[in-house]
Amino acid sequence: MGKKILFIGGTLNQNTMVHRVAEALQDCECWFTPFYGDGLLEWMAKQGLLEFSILGRQQQQAGVDYFQKKGLLLDVGGKRHNYDLVVMANDAFLPKNVRFKKIILVQEGMASPAILSSPASCHMNMPLTSTTCSNGPTLNSSWNKIASIL
Repeated sequence: MGKKILFIGGTLNQNTMVHRVAEALQDCECWFTPFYGDGLLEWMAKQGLLEFSILGRQQQQAGVDYFQKKGLLLDVGGKRHNYDLVVMANDAFLPKNVRFKKIILVQEGMASPAILSSPASCHMNMPLTSTTCSNGPTLNSSWNKIASIL
């Protein structure tokens, strides 16, 4: 197998999106996890305080169910391997275990001029744009970045 890549999903649409990206990377070892947090966010999720979000237990289980149903490799929380690349579908929070990895942020929506309000933006040395219907900044030309990193 090739490089190990961690795909971090979130909502059903985001899970589907990272799955589709992984399908194009057949020479890589692709692992999947629902969106996750650490520290205070992890504690809040365990207390049931984030059920309204993708960190809630119901959304977490839905992500696990999706990845298992599709027969994908599962690594909840991304702790199993030292990944060569991380592909995220949401930049609301950047977990500590992936902060200094190469990261590709894929999001749906149209790109518009750059803003630097994303938590992920300070950890990435790549061109940023913001999206009009998503969580803010995302990487420009994600497919080209995947090709150049691998």
